[in-house]
Amino acid sequence: MVATETLKEEHKVVEEMLNILEEVWNKLSLGERNRYLRGEEDVVSQIIENGRAYIQLLRSHIDKENNVLYRLADTYLSAQKQKELLERFEELERERRGEGRHEELRKLLLDLKDIYLKEEENGN
Repeated sequence: MVATETLKEEHKVVEEMLNILEEVWNKLSLGERNRYLRGEEDVVSQIIENGRAYIQLLRSHIDKENNVLYRLADTYLSAQKQKELLERFEELERERRGEGRHEELRKLLLDLKDIYLKEEENGN
């Protein structure tokens, strides 16, 4: 499969994973959410397992973009064409996820990182 086709497929998988994670969270009852927030092992371990799989996929995907796709773009596309593509990507992001959603998700991930990576470092 051509690199760009692989990246397109991975974008679909990433989108599906985000939708599934969001759907699962939304389906959790208030009691289950509270169990998660209290750190009850079974709920937390499921979320951590799914989160790690998502992180692994994302890291691999981003590496391919950075080391293959963007290098090709720098070689073959003018600065103006790259600017146009960036504007279109941002427009698609707003259409698909909503205004400011990317920043919300990024903040959530950073907050979770601060909570759970500190706990792992402390042996919890």
